[in-house]
Amino acid sequence: MKILFIGNSHTYYNELPRMVKELFASVGRRAETVMQTEGGKGIIYHCERKDILYNVRHGDYDVIIMQDKASHFNAEEFAQGVDTLAEKGLSRTDARRIFYMPWAIRSAPEEQGPMTAAYLAAAEKHGVEMAPVGEIWHAILRETPELTDSLYRPDGNHATPLGSYLAACTLFYVLTGRVRPLQPKDDDALITRLELDGEICRRFHREICRGLRDSRR
Repeated sequence: MKILFIGNSHTYYNELPRMVKELFASVGRRAETVMQTEGGKGIIYHCERKDILYNVRHGDYDVIIMQDKASHFNAEEFAQGVDTLAEKGLSRTDARRIFYMPWAIRSAPEEQGPMTAAYLAAAEKHGVEMAPVGEIWHAILRETPELTDSLYRPDGNHATPLGSYLAACTLFYVLTGRVRPLQPKDDDALITRLELDGEICRRFHREICRGLRDSRR
């Protein structure tokens, strides 16, 4: 599976595409990931980049994953960016198209609702699939707020390696369509490389699968 990631620091922090690739490898599947990102930029910026438009149209990707900024998220700009990107490139590709919805900043969790609504509206309008990372992220924190420092970096915006693992796992389940959670062992290669807590990771897999089931109802 050849995957193009279009986004910003919520994609390139902690090498999230590499995590997705390693999750595929853990179940004996191959994924090739390409990343085109720029910090602090949303889709409305990327849709004006000729290199991205060319890559979307002619890169022969199986999947294109798109992600807007989370800090200072602007629903109108997001909708305009998606409309423009669809007009200039997305409508000319047969690739699966997936929105990677990020999480609201730590100091304003109430912003997740409007962000989710904007993503859902754009997904319905353009026939794009959804990876509701932000919704699952905040659902986990509502149940276990003590994990807040484990998911957010000190800037209150970006993810720690554990937070990016949560995002990568959500993308993995959406991409594969798998409904049963993985049960990675403590010595799993990815968990070991990132120095993560195996029990927390296994819990994330369960919560993600449950959250995705609920979002499909």
